[in-house]
Amino acid sequence: MTHKVTAVHKQFPYWANRPMWWTFWTMIAIYIPSHLPNIFATPKDGSFSEKILDWGLMQGSLVFQHGEYWRLFTAAFLHANFLHILFNMLAFVIFAVYARQYERSKYAWRWTFLVGALVGNLAIGLHRPAIQAVGASGGIMALWGGYYAIVLRAHLWKSGELGHVRHTLTLMSETINLALQVVVLDHLIKGIGWEAHLGGLITGFAIGMLVPLRGQLYIYASRAGVAELTGNFKLVTRKLRSGRKISDVEHEVTLVDGSFDPAHDFVVTSSTWVDWRNRTHQRLARVLAGHMPSGDHDWDSYKFVAMVPTVKEAEYDARHKTNVAEIVKRILANRKSLEPHHTIHEK
Repeated sequence: MTHKVTAVHKQFPYWANRPMWWTFWTMIAIYIPSHLPNIFATPKDGSFSEKILDWGLMQGSLVFQHGEYWRLFTAAFLHANFLHILFNMLAFVIFAVYARQYERSKYAWRWTFLVGALVGNLAIGLHRPAIQAVGASGGIMALWGGYYAIVLRAHLWKSGELGHVRHTLTLMSETINLALQVVVLDHLIKGIGWEAHLGGLITGFAIGMLVPLRGQLYIYASRAGVAELTGNFKLVTRKLRSGRKISDVEHEVTLVDGSFDPAHDFVVTSSTWVDWRNRTHQRLARVLAGHMPSGDHDWDSYKFVAMVPTVKEAEYDARHKTNVAEIVKRILANRKSLEPHHTIHEK
């Protein structure tokens, strides 16, 4: 009887990021009462109401001369008018999803947003202390800067562990978009606090160059001859509790009859992540079959079976009708070898 096991590279539903939506709806909830009775009104002279002033807009003179340092934080959750919060919330969701998608830590994008907002408000307060400012643009630009740093790292290192990042957006397109925003739009459109944008961007870029990034998912067997691939990987559809459908990637492995001993052999998946020095860390993800001893794992002594592509890589290949087998060979050829001096093995 033939036994098969399936390795699954699940797609994380990034739009279901609860902290992101909590932040989103918090800003909406603050905006509505702060602009009553007319939430769609825009002051013709560009000034802010007394209510916005009391609620915590950013003004350098109030912060540094009167000690109201809380304005460095509260100003990020206030907005000038309806169009301001509309475009900010759209950009916030886009870049929060981008950042969460590739960062290993689920907390990194939150700190990037908050620190970027604080630094952005600090920058505009120091450079123009008399100016009143509100908005989450500093934090949003930090998320954008962090994502740009992630794309830059993937292109500079040429690491196969970060190949899924290079499949998403090219470095050139992101460079052009950022240049248009910082160099052109921030200086052409009246009323934009370019200091907050630039401060947030630099902060986010610095954080993005340091945060650990998600790597790839690999299938290993305890030794040669106990497991072999059933076929190519495939995209499968999974239904979430909300009713929305999402795609995963499955790779099926056949256990060789007569060779696979469940008491001593195993088939497992291991996941990798890349630190700021481009060092690959590898750890056990899931035991698919058999028994794997606990303790430190010497991945170099196990039999490498296959790599399970990310959903984006599989979708990219499907859109471009590329031969699947050739794609796998190319990915593995570009993959940086997991040598003992390069990889930090984890339990």
